[in-house]
Amino acid sequence: ELSIALSMRRSQWQRVVQLSEAFSIRYPESDRLPRMLMRRATALFEREQFIESLTTLSSLIRDSSQPLQLRAEASFLQSKVLIRSGQADKAVAALGQIVDMLDNEWAMRARYWQALALCAQNNRADAIRSLNDVIRRKPSAPLLLRSLMLKGECLTIVSDSEAQPQGNDAIEAFDAILVHPEVTPALRDEALYRKGVALQRDHLYNQALGTFSEVINQHINSAEPLEHAFRPSSPWYYRAGFEAIAQLLSRQGEGWRAAARIADTLGTTDGDRAAEARKLAGEINLMHFNFGD
Repeated sequence: ELSIALSMRRSQWQRVVQLSEAFSIRYPESDRLPRMLMRRATALFEREQFIESLTTLSSLIRDSSQPLQLRAEASFLQSKVLIRSGQADKAVAALGQIVDMLDNEWAMRARYWQALALCAQNNRADAIRSLNDVIRRKPSAPLLLRSLMLKGECLTIVSDSEAQPQGNDAIEAFDAILVHPEVTPALRDEALYRKGVALQRDHLYNQALGTFSEVINQHINSAEPLEHAFRPSSPWYYRAGFEAIAQLLSRQGEGWRAAARIADTLGTTDGDRAAEARKLAGEINLMHFNFGD
């Protein structure tokens, strides 16, 4: 069991499969066998052996002698396998079993995953209904914040049955995240970025630019003085920066100067997209014959 746990921690999935199968053969009557089967199914999922993973999980879910908690975990993993393998409709049904089985945080997590599966089917109306159900039940802070984020994303996107995106409702969802006392810096960055996108969809370009700038500025202001460039703590820093640059470049007049300044700022960081930002700054300046004069 220790070898399996260590192999999982190191993401050595083939070894996890081999060790769990050996455990099953050697200890077929062990009360630890169901937990070993869960680890085997997880490893098969990570190796994208979806059929084998689903077979193992189905046997656990159907076994009514197993604790509800274990069967719920198996159903969760089953839904992830189904979504990854392009069977979102079956994932929705699998998650419904957990909702019917339990009435606690696990059930609310199942509703959240149902919403993810429904989004994968472009069924955003039902996804939003599932998310509203989670939000009304006041789950733990992490689940509440992720539910609000997904709701905001769904509302930002134009669905097949709507002529316009529901920008105001989306912005309300993101604002609820931003004022929550337990929001993490990474979630705050994401909520600000997505709020900016929603504002752009509603043609509120100045407000959107201010929101994107807030992501950039809070990283700069929170960075400790270093000899070298600071490394942004989340990918939303670059996403917000490039969105702001694109918006400024689309404007007539002197918007390109502000765009070049933001690109320069992004380019002085020590992150994954810094080189891309430096190249863009050079292209903007070259286009406008401005070499720092």
